[in-house]
Amino acid sequence: MNNNLATSTRSLSEARSFDELNANNVLTTNRIDILASILNRIQSYVRSSYPRSLTPDAINERDVKSFILMFVRDNKVTVDGFTGKELIDRVYWEMVEYSVITPYLNDINVEEININSWDAIRIQWRGGKVEILKEGFLSPMHARDIIVRLLQSESEILLDENIPIVRGHLRNNIRISAASTPILDSIRGVQASIRIINPTKMKKRDFIKAETLTTEMFLLLSVCLSHAVSICLSGATDSGKTTLMSGILSEFPKDKRIITIEEQTREFDLVHTNADGIIDNNVVHWVTHGDYDMSTLLSFALTNHPHAICMGELKSKEAYASLKAARTGHAVITNTHTDSCRGTYKRIVELCQESRNIAFETLYASATEAFPIVVHTQKLNDNSRKVMEITECIQNDDNSITINTLYEYDVELNDFDAQGNPMVVGRFIKRNNISKALQKKFKNNGLPTSVLETLLRGEVA
Repeated sequence: MNNNLATSTRSLSEARSFDELNANNVLTTNRIDILASILNRIQSYVRSSYPRSLTPDAINERDVKSFILMFVRDNKVTVDGFTGKELIDRVYWEMVEYSVITPYLNDINVEEININSWDAIRIQWRGGKVEILKEGFLSPMHARDIIVRLLQSESEILLDENIPIVRGHLRNNIRISAASTPILDSIRGVQASIRIINPTKMKKRDFIKAETLTTEMFLLLSVCLSHAVSICLSGATDSGKTTLMSGILSEFPKDKRIITIEEQTREFDLVHTNADGIIDNNVVHWVTHGDYDMSTLLSFALTNHPHAICMGELKSKEAYASLKAARTGHAVITNTHTDSCRGTYKRIVELCQESRNIAFETLYASATEAFPIVVHTQKLNDNSRKVMEITECIQNDDNSITINTLYEYDVELNDFDAQGNPMVVGRFIKRNNISKALQKKFKNNGLPTSVLETLLRGEVA
């Protein structure tokens, strides 16, 4: 945790003129001014009376809170709307942690924190509920300094006037993008989007309960990956691609080796321990570093006897390496940003052409062969995430291709409920069974006949 307390103090004192509490502790200014004034006074008290307690890398939360409590009690400080504990927690967050967003960063039920301005923060919860916080940061400069503290503490990323836009990761599964002046108006302070990826490690049952897809659809995807059939997921940002990938990978047989390859920071956490604390699955997690980019790591992975390779989002030349790996018989699962299943192949070709001077037709044929299964995810108006379509690409004897829709989500109604909340009504439809060629591949790769029969049992519309 970074403790850039001097910066925080500067921002609060310089951002605006705050009234001091009078001798009788009568609160005469608004809530924000009061909090800022109290923070400055308490911070000065702790720094002068207990300077070692705020030494970076040596902060003890219990001790610091006890010093805050002493000041509050001795000065009979109260703030309307705060209990004593809430006030102490808030002052601690301002002094040491990340202001009003602190509790949400550690809440497994939070999916996203969107900061549009110092005084405009929205929290998106699991299940789709969006909450607008009643309180924001204490000032535009305070908001900026808190995000700078967060970035420096957990990612060592610098955000300043020379680097006003940044993107990276905080912890293993938290992505952040942020902007400040001069890109952003100075009166807004800072803008940031903080996304927590699959905080609760969603499993098959969670996706089915959330109606992200059906049991049969999930079975198909897990069977594909465990029997050497590669998958590419498509969709926009926040459509649930990475979370679904993690769920599919969590069903992978424990005796088979998975290697995950990601850009700079790890989001997947697939290591599983049994009741005795022993790791009982076969997982290797890699991240890029320096000259060891995703393409380099993928080439190295092929020499480590993987049964499946999970590639982070395809953004550049790693697309061609992924395509080649998937055509060698290794199961590859990855994702990219596209707006449809069929558009995914064109996107892969475009990415490949950024590093390879190969004809579109040649790359397109390779992409359709490499990733026979494509999954499109989407976040709907009611904030639910759905698998909108699963397609299979079939290579015909005359070298032509056919793309069949296997499953799709049919939206029947977009409206609002009695409380004015968005409401989406739809249903999953099975359009086609998997092809004879894919059935044969499953059999050759050891899929039990009973499982294959389950996949073929569902009624085709």
